[in-house]
Amino acid sequence: MARAALYAQPGGGTLAHGYKHLRCHRGEIRAFVHAGGRYLGFCLGGYIAGSTPGFGVLPGNTDQYITSPEATVASEDDTLVEVAWLGRRRTPFFQDGSYFWVQPNTNATVVATYPNGTTAALVVGFGQGRVGVVEPHPEATRNWYTDAALAIDRFGIDLGLDLHADGTDRRQSSIHDLPAIRGQDSEVRTMKRRNFLISASTAGILAGLTGGAGVGYASSRNRPLALVYRGPASYPGCSEAVAALLTGAPTEFRIQFCGPDENVQLSADALAAATIYAQPGGGDVTSAWRSLRAYSDDVRDFVHNGGHYLGFCLGAYLAGGNPGFGLLTGVTVGSYIRSANASVRGTDGAILGVTWRDQRRHMYFQDGAHFRLQRSAPATVLATYDTGAAAAVITTYGAGRVGLVGPHPEADQSWYTGGMANPDGIRFDLGHDLIESTIH
Repeated sequence: MARAALYAQPGGGTLAHGYKHLRCHRGEIRAFVHAGGRYLGFCLGGYIAGSTPGFGVLPGNTDQYITSPEATVASEDDTLVEVAWLGRRRTPFFQDGSYFWVQPNTNATVVATYPNGTTAALVVGFGQGRVGVVEPHPEATRNWYTDAALAIDRFGIDLGLDLHADGTDRRQSSIHDLPAIRGQDSEVRTMKRRNFLISASTAGILAGLTGGAGVGYASSRNRPLALVYRGPASYPGCSEAVAALLTGAPTEFRIQFCGPDENVQLSADALAAATIYAQPGGGDVTSAWRSLRAYSDDVRDFVHNGGHYLGFCLGAYLAGGNPGFGLLTGVTVGSYIRSANASVRGTDGAILGVTWRDQRRHMYFQDGAHFRLQRSAPATVLATYDTGAAAAVITTYGAGRVGLVGPHPEADQSWYTGGMANPDGIRFDLGHDLIESTIH
């Protein structure tokens, strides 16, 4: 632990069972945090930060939320819970999490509260270190909700990612703010699938918190900023998937969501601080453009002056000009499923074969774009469909660069529903290639 900046304790089974396996490390963990390390506790990891039993790195203790007075959740089953997260009402995924209390006159920051006023997430000091604990699950992907037949209010990865960006400059906290990590599922039927997603969510969120491809403690001010649009012109989960893809890229990006309901608005000022603006997938072009056309000059100027635009599916369509941001010269965008000899004709999600840099690969696809290039177009084709049409391209606009892809290299396991399985496995190297080739 002497070489680590952060120790993360994920979720698991019962408190007693978990501590049975961890109590031999109690002294090491306490000494690590007391000397200046960071502790992040997720679900069971939040419980075990207390002292009965636990590591005792909280100046207080924890208890089961469902047993607290006027708790809004009464069972240990998967559900949603309402919280006030830094003043914003959210309803993240929840499964038998705790609440926290701290001793009076303790210098703690309450990040989130339940409706009964008890604390759902907090950051507090322990010796020279910091401790962050959280109980709801903002990292939950789509399948967590569908497996439990829960309505998706809004994916909550931003509670780890965008609060990290906000907290970097304005707040002291445990690695600036808190994500949550899903513990072991109580139902055997979904255990293997969710265990994979735990690993993916942990890696993505910790990368966003600590610097990108790995877990390391680096000042976010030294990392390039990627603005990711989130709002009515995107679908729930699409913006978060693009953010997770960017956090895992070799270039160590800071991530900030922007949009009408975000802390940062899409504007010339916001773009001026960014290296990349990413436009994720969403609905149809016409309705999306109604939400975005007011920002078209800002986006166009940003790219023309040397910025970078990433367009995924709908975001690729919107790089065009009918309607769209008008970022393409010698490149036209059209619907692949309406092209001659297309292997997919419907608008449902599908797995589609492409040739990416001369290698056969498979990608999640849903009514994505293809690209036609004039001979004089300042563009590089990264991937083609079986028809020969371009599936991913990089081109220039003024002093900037534009990276576009029709399929979804950002798709994680939760996108593959209804028995779909990618024969290549869940891999993000194609998306990282698109990102790195666009900015370099």
